[in-house]
Amino acid sequence: MTLILKEFDSYTVEYFSKNGESDTRKAIIRCFTGNSQQEVGRITFLDVKPLPDNNFHSNLIYVYFHLSLFDDIIDILRNEKPLRIYLEDYIKVGGIITSYEPIGEQEP
Repeated sequence: MTLILKEFDSYTVEYFSKNGESDTRKAIIRCFTGNSQQEVGRITFLDVKPLPDNNFHSNLIYVYFHLSLFDDIIDILRNEKPLRIYLEDYIKVGGIITSYEPIGEQEP
């Protein structure tokens, strides 16, 4: 049982207009950390069911969401910090995690 957790402090967004028929990716958010801008994970948005298994490969965490959740994830990235991308490798559950925050407080 392994929990892989990586903090990130910047990201890029790639939104696709036209892909090949076998390419179901619609958007990718690449997560980076530190001054070196080392990539630590990728959040891929697809318009297919079922989603592929979340996984860890070449030192990157890969997490998959349905395209319908894109706006929700972008909202979290814009409004929360610090953020971590994670994968519970043994059950293939992954996502992003915010830090603990006081109830009723807004970000400055």
